[in-house]
Amino acid sequence: MVNINQIPEEKQRLDLADLPQTNTLKLVNEEIREATTRDGQPKTGGLIITFEDKDGNQFPQKYSKVSGKALKEALQKLGYKTTEPLKTWHNYKMVPQRVGYPRYIPTGKA
Repeated sequence: MVNINQIPEEKQRLDLADLPQTNTLKLVNEEIREATTRDGQPKTGGLIITFEDKDGNQFPQKYSKVSGKALKEALQKLGYKTTEPLKTWHNYKMVPQRVGYPRYIPTGKA
């Protein structure tokens, strides 16, 4: 018999529309997703980062070609060669992209 406290569950997730323009976040998961097609429609691939805020809420952000370039430039500016440092608390700013939705871009350690 399993105690209900032992049953795994995802943490509360936020809608992207409810996210503030600036935030303090840490990376909790990341994966590279290849471009695919679903129902005959192309789906862009990219780096999917799941962030957690200070309240424990989690949400994903996908960085494809356009937003990926902005993320890469920010990481280089911070002196990072990988996304590993983002597993600690960092300050982020919601940055509009040329195409697609705005994305959180790191501005420095929190």
